[in-house]
Amino acid sequence: MFLKYFLLLLIYVIFLNIFSYSNTYNKFKKIRSVSDTDDDIFYRFKRKMYGDIHKFWISPIYFHIGLGLNSTAILLALSEIQQHTCIEFVKAEQMTKQNCGISFVYGNQCSSTIGRISTKSWQNIILGGKNCLHKGGIQREILHTLGMFNEENRYDRDNYVVFIKKNIDPRYIRKFMKYSCKILYTYNQPYDYGSLMHSGAYAYSYNGQKTLWPRDNLYGSTIGSNDMISFIDFKTLNLHYCKNRCKNKLICLNEGYQDPSNCNRCKCIHGFTGIRCENVLFDQPSCKYILIEAKQKAQTLKILGIKNCLYHIFTHKGKRISMFVDNMNLYPNEKTVCRNENSVEIKYYKNKGVSGARFCLKDNAITIASHDHHIMIHYHSSMISNYVSIKFKAVEKSYFQRQCIRNAFASKSFFKKRGYNLMV
Repeated sequence: MFLKYFLLLLIYVIFLNIFSYSNTYNKFKKIRSVSDTDDDIFYRFKRKMYGDIHKFWISPIYFHIGLGLNSTAILLALSEIQQHTCIEFVKAEQMTKQNCGISFVYGNQCSSTIGRISTKSWQNIILGGKNCLHKGGIQREILHTLGMFNEENRYDRDNYVVFIKKNIDPRYIRKFMKYSCKILYTYNQPYDYGSLMHSGAYAYSYNGQKTLWPRDNLYGSTIGSNDMISFIDFKTLNLHYCKNRCKNKLICLNEGYQDPSNCNRCKCIHGFTGIRCENVLFDQPSCKYILIEAKQKAQTLKILGIKNCLYHIFTHKGKRISMFVDNMNLYPNEKTVCRNENSVEIKYYKNKGVSGARFCLKDNAITIASHDHHIMIHYHSSMISNYVSIKFKAVEKSYFQRQCIRNAFASKSFFKKRGYNLMV
């Protein structure tokens, strides 16, 4: 009798463990979800997950490009991911069961599943919708297939974005699901408004009104700018797929991380260089005044014409920088979101690995308060008529504790005592 009850108890415990195991997954889990496609398909795939949730793509990953697709754009998208990670892609001329991988298929939508479905069959990425005709849109679907969720699916997203539920098409409400930290691994990376995986302000709107908005209003034109993979996106991919590639660990500075393809150096954010990202990048052709000290007297930085330059504005530790974007003309671009080209990106958070806030067109009278003693400005223009004018000065850290900070230094009178004009 005792043996009978013991066996029943043992079976019950085994069942619980299996159930618990099948529900433990992370940001790179094998949930089947479809992006940018029909809601019925989304719901059906959403309920499925691959049996062995610890399996993900093993490099090299074979791929096949179907008829009717822009193979040049696809190859460029894959090449850039391969260049910045340890993931290798190999083109397969024929689709065989021996080398299953990713199959790019032409369709009338942008569709992919999150993570790998099976090692015994080819997995489709459907391309053809208006959002996946360019490199960034293609890469977004590839990153989904490699296992990455949208940024706004993070468990901590409510600290960074506000959802306007009344404007969301009810058919796609599940697109905005939030997953706990047990389900979605962030690898301790900060929330990134500029992530390729972040949806735009009007995503799945049924009435043309905003469906989500950043709590930091300055990032309103940054979210949804799906034209390039962000530094945090690449870093997250490497932490997941490549973290065990280097036996000897290298400590990187300025938010860099160890290069899995060359373990003797670090991958640096744009603006820093060196083996450990310890040096400011000065080698920028046609760029002057790369390193600028903010002082108590206001200065004006004017950037003109065709340039791709990154500037560091710094002051003494313990102080902060107040900034006022006085005037700009950055065309062509879009009304609701600023693409990387013909924009100015300003990084004012302490963590400079996070994407900066992007501004373009005629975004004037912008006020910015730095989170530490350092601001980075990336000006990217392909038109000779473009320009931006930025005023800045150093202030005490306590100054930003005032509730009226934005009103105080938004006015030009705050910068009336100009120290220098820097024309670059």
